[in-house]
Amino acid sequence: MKNKIFVIGIMAFMSFAFAKAQGGTRGIRVGFIDMEYILENVPEYQKASQQLEQKMGKWKQEIDAMSLEVQQMKDALQNERVLLTNELIEEKEEDIKIKEEELLNYQQKRFGPQGDFVLQKEQLIQPVQDQVFNEIRKIGSLKKYDYILDSSEAA
Repeated sequence: MKNKIFVIGIMAFMSFAFAKAQGGTRGIRVGFIDMEYILENVPEYQKASQQLEQKMGKWKQEIDAMSLEVQQMKDALQNERVLLTNELIEEKEEDIKIKEEELLNYQQKRFGPQGDFVLQKEQLIQPVQDQVFNEIRKIGSLKKYDYILDSSEAA
């Protein structure tokens, strides 16, 4: 966070120096917004966030169910281990490994970098954020701000 503030300060200082070097008499105009507050008050964003939360909750329930199944398989093997032959133990351990890999793959499919969560977020939330961003740019242009900073990111 300190690095971010330092970089912003350096950028503002350099812009000020550049503006003075250009012979500009107008100082640098900086606008501050709170993007979190703005988005929280946009009904489309709230609706998109709720849809995303519902999907995410469903996926988490599925992951929890799969995790429980793996844990039950491990517990059952642990309880039966003394009664089983080495071949049966190895077979059950292999089944557990397969289930663990399925769980990991499912988690990646839903929440990985290329997962459904990221795609859904882009589809549902990004258009609303883009609309808000475009409006902020219009206002900034009309008010002749040199920079518009998001104060919610600095906190």
